[in-house]
Amino acid sequence: MKPVRAVTLWWVLLLVSRLGATRKESLEEASFYYGTFPLGFSWGVGSSAFQTEGAWDQDGKGPSIWDTFTHSGKGNVLGEETADVACNGYYKVQEDVALLRELHVSHYRFSLSWPRLLPTGVRADGVNKKGIQFYSDFIDALLKSNITPIVTLHHWDLPQLLQVKYGGWQNVSTANYFSDYASLCFEAFGDRVKHWVTFSDPRTMAEKGYETGHHAPGLKLHGTGLYKAAHHVIKAHAQAWHSYNNTWRSKQQGLVGISLNCNWGEPVDISNPKDIEAAERYLQFCLGWFANPIYAGDYPQVMKDHIEPFLSYMQIMTEILVPTVCTLCILIAAVLLMLLLRSLS
Repeated sequence: MKPVRAVTLWWVLLLVSRLGATRKESLEEASFYYGTFPLGFSWGVGSSAFQTEGAWDQDGKGPSIWDTFTHSGKGNVLGEETADVACNGYYKVQEDVALLRELHVSHYRFSLSWPRLLPTGVRADGVNKKGIQFYSDFIDALLKSNITPIVTLHHWDLPQLLQVKYGGWQNVSTANYFSDYASLCFEAFGDRVKHWVTFSDPRTMAEKGYETGHHAPGLKLHGTGLYKAAHHVIKAHAQAWHSYNNTWRSKQQGLVGISLNCNWGEPVDISNPKDIEAAERYLQFCLGWFANPIYAGDYPQVMKDHIEPFLSYMQIMTEILVPTVCTLCILIAAVLLMLLLRSLS
């Protein structure tokens, strides 16, 4: 995976600059709001550990499923690229913080590498102190520059040993190990981090990792793998949320949420009840799949109606005291950016 820092920043600047540009609207754009942002609106940018850090086997870091996936030599990634170096962010903390200051952003969302902190994924096997120090120094550098850290606990890079030994997110044990990992992070960084995201894009992680095999760990468990993985991710989120709420919130006064990704769906014919129902069903399978258990303690009824009896043994009303979220992020910005880039090509 080649360094793309400069290009990424250009995309962000381009998107921001376009927001205030004067333009002649087409009829289709006439109903779109091009107003100003309210006072107090916060600008931020984000990244993930695997995509930026590099140093994949340095200073005690263990392998992740994405390290294994990209190293396989099976054509999993275009051009057989890896993230062994990526943006080399592990060695460029001060440079990255300087770039954030140039952007004048007030928030930076980044993810922690679970195998950098816990090489085997299991806290009882030992904590990598160099990993703790790296993230601690990075958080301090952000705060010194008046940039608020928003920390994602898991952005797809599961420790490889948990995948090999337990089957990764196919096994409920991984949820328990994630809870231990989350508690370590709250303990080590929670005095300075007040905004936590448990998982980023879990739907994509479950679908492409355990159904289509397009992403790590590359499994094709058609019809079952994605639902089982998602179920255990939801349990892991709930356990981490309750851990923070019961142990750390009173001391640290932080927020714990989750970042869900969803493409929007519209009925082809808004006067056709079947089209309206199909669009609603799509959104429930896309967004409600994760949001409904977090807020209501169970899967959407339409999912249970269509994929019974598989979900029948995974009732989670008794497993999650709801709601288990302080903040909810819904990722749609990537779609807007893609459309912008296409219009420029």
